[in-house]
Amino acid sequence: MVAFAACGSSAATGTKGGAAGTSPNDTMSAMDAASDTVIGDTGSSADVATDNNTTADCPGGPGCTCTQNAECDSALCLDDASVPGGRTCAGPCTDTCPATYVCAQVSSASDLVSVCVNATGRLCSPCIKSDDCKSPGLSGTTCVDEGAAGLFCGIACGGDGACPADYICAPVKTAEGTTANQCVRKPNKVEDTFGTCPCSPEATAKKAGTTCFAAVTDGSGVVIGKCAGTRQCSDKGLSNCTALPPVAETCDGVDNDCDGITDEGSCDDGKPCTVDACDAAAGCSHKPVDGGNCDADSSVCTEGDACQSGLCAPGAAKNCDDKNACTADSCNAKTGCSHSPDNGVTCDDENPCTVGEVCQDGGCASGKPKECKSTDPCLDAKCDMTGGGACVYVNKKNGASCNDGDACTKNDGCQDGACSGTQTVCNDGNPCTDDGCDPQSGCAFVLNNLPCNDNNACTDGDTCVQGVCTP
Repeated sequence: MVAFAACGSSAATGTKGGAAGTSPNDTMSAMDAASDTVIGDTGSSADVATDNNTTADCPGGPGCTCTQNAECDSALCLDDASVPGGRTCAGPCTDTCPATYVCAQVSSASDLVSVCVNATGRLCSPCIKSDDCKSPGLSGTTCVDEGAAGLFCGIACGGDGACPADYICAPVKTAEGTTANQCVRKPNKVEDTFGTCPCSPEATAKKAGTTCFAAVTDGSGVVIGKCAGTRQCSDKGLSNCTALPPVAETCDGVDNDCDGITDEGSCDDGKPCTVDACDAAAGCSHKPVDGGNCDADSSVCTEGDACQSGLCAPGAAKNCDDKNACTADSCNAKTGCSHSPDNGVTCDDENPCTVGEVCQDGGCASGKPKECKSTDPCLDAKCDMTGGGACVYVNKKNGASCNDGDACTKNDGCQDGACSGTQTVCNDGNPCTDDGCDPQSGCAFVLNNLPCNDNNACTDGDTCVQGVCTP
């Protein structure tokens, strides 16, 4: 259990060489005060005394052990290799944290928050890959390949001053084959590259392990063989590598070259239609077979190769058809079947309402929608998928706007799939015109010469002249 204090905005800047939000020197100055750290209990409901003589409530308080976010008052249960359980509740910060902890930003459920995180992360814990070394708030952690000794977690650094006591900053090879500057254990001897890693409380509790090997070299020091083994943390510390040194395989009942198979190849006569066997007491035997499987042409593109009268005969060609119209199928004698995209080839996207489909990136890209048109203003045309892609016509909604093509109607609208309108009344109020309507051009007013009344009692014989009632 450790005590946590509030801290300032400087923790949220810079990530080079140390934990996210801290500088390498800030991070390691906290590490060098490791003697001030107090490990508390496993998270009982009782209060826990911290290293600054304050009291924190467990479970749930900062530094209390936990297994999930819901157990913490801060809703953040973070990895912490300094405790056997490997996880503690995070405490908020703005500038300072307890010894061996640094203030860093980590992701919460909805945002980035500043909390105290273990400055050394999983430093020196056995690992297999760099993901095993990830720790909240620390960037650039990797799984360092220490050769025959195994693989162990490092933390990013910019120089020796950025590493805790007994560690140095060095360019190292990671488990993934890249190179990175990491804090690693100081060599035990001058001729050593790395020192021996101790097991953290978390690594001990989880019995963390790594792979290792025993190497055999030729006269010039070149490694010509590796015998795989393992190392594991326990309450007794880090175990020695279980690997045995490899030697050439012989027919003796022992896995001499450490590949997991006993006596393999020690009796191989190079003939595919003989059964080679090793008996540790009697030695090698070679029994001819007829009808057994073999490889006549060293090609994976033939199947059913079989021994016939002591000879290996090739079988039938392998079927590489993947049933995909958008791939070109082929076979390589060494690698077998391959299926490359056959772009541009016509295909069927199984949608009857699309046209012009072509292959793209190994799949059939959707075609363009099939065009269905209606010449009737009150019918909509669409493609019927259930009808095999046929165009079908449905009535537009009653009242939908349309044009019945008759200039003598107005307010045209659809009704039960037919377009119709109300008759236009053509009346210009002039007795000297004959009112009418042409379906093509609409209302027409033709001049007449009919008698009329100019509404003047002092005139008579009024007659229409050029559309005007003339006395």
